[in-house]
Amino acid sequence: MLLDDPDLTNVKIKSVDLFCFPPLDIPQFSFLNPFSGFDKSETAPVVFQQLFLYHRSRYSSFIPIFTDGWKSAGHVGCAMSFPSDTQSYRLHN
Repeated sequence: MLLDDPDLTNVKIKSVDLFCFPPLDIPQFSFLNPFSGFDKSETAPVVFQQLFLYHRSRYSSFIPIFTDGWKSAGHVGCAMSFPSDTQSYRLHN
């Protein structure tokens, strides 16, 4: 069907700014890391054990989450341990 008089001279064009919204809304969270001030190679294991026990007793109402990462000749991986679950992942070669 063809339009006889489309009246295109009175069309109002609306512009939309596609970049007005942030790409992702990443939630911010706080975490405690009492070990950040210690160099692993220069600190005795008993210091880390005492610090860990103090930290867990002071924040016993918090949910403990443990994380670790590693790198070997063939791959890298990470693990997370929660009170009810433990997960580990390995990146492909």
